Amino acid sequence: MIKFNRQSDYALVLATELAIDHKKGNWVPLSVVADKYNLSVKFLGSVAGILRKKGLILSKEGTGGGYALAQDPREIMIGDILYATLTDSAPSLCTSSIGCVNEKKCPAKPVWGVVQGVLEEVLFSISLKSLLKIK
Repeated sequence: MIKFNRQSDYALVLATELAIDHKKGNWVPLSVVADKYNLSVKFLGSVAGILRKKGLILSKEGTGGGYALAQDPREIMIGDILYATLTDSAPSLCTSSIGCVNEKKCPAKPVWGVVQGVLEEVLFSISLKSLLKIK
């Protein structure tokens, strides 16, 4: 079942901070983001690793290093960030990879399919750039 969690929160915070610095061309150290929001650097690092493996952010080691977005903030959707941190993106067991013993005759399955579609439509229509305007 879809369950946004602390990884999802940290991923959005990190991506938003990287979006702010994207135009400046800065590499942002995790410690800066962690200090600003009172987050665990270690946990933020594990989330950064997930986002890097999904191709959403880049990393640079050494002096002047840190993290940066892999694309323009207009091209990265909130759904990209959130879904990168999920193990199962289904809103219910009905639509999950696990399935349900009653899935063929259950009237709830189509409802959850619609919910999942609407949720994905919303999350994949909001860019990081537009999120900065909301902030």
